[in-house]
Amino acid sequence: MTNKTKWSADAPTVQKFMKDSKNPLKLFLFFLTKLPGAMFFGIRLRKITASESLVTVPYRWSTKNPYRSMYFATQCAAGEFATGVLATMALQNRPSTAILVANMRAEFMKKATTTISFTCNQGAEVIETVNEVIETGEAKDITMIATGKDESGDVVSKIYITWTFKKRGK
Repeated sequence: MTNKTKWSADAPTVQKFMKDSKNPLKLFLFFLTKLPGAMFFGIRLRKITASESLVTVPYRWSTKNPYRSMYFATQCAAGEFATGVLATMALQNRPSTAILVANMRAEFMKKATTTISFTCNQGAEVIETVNEVIETGEAKDITMIATGKDESGDVVSKIYITWTFKKRGK
């Protein structure tokens, strides 16, 4: 593997990505220009490491439905972001690679009426998937799971996002 295809949590581009992702102003500008719905919902990235992410979304007027619980689309957006930030991090310091949501599925276990924290701990798996895509040149999918828990620690939802990766060019 060349230096351009090797992923390392210590690589300057990866470190910059993680630092920028935690910067409230840079995250706000990213949401404003790329994901305005996430900004409207109040989604926040609380933690990002090479192995996991933690995203929160508050229960407030912009996230609740007429049934006095959190709107399912809000939970899906937070779940997509929790998985997507790890997928995007896995692309840092790599050859140009396309990424696309190929499928989404959700399970709702309990009424969401507090701030929900979504965690995804598949950083190592998505890095390995991107490694395979770059080495083989073949597209590959990975289904990542974001588990949403309420303030009391009960699981309220699980969001399954299938990401497709494909190396661009030669």
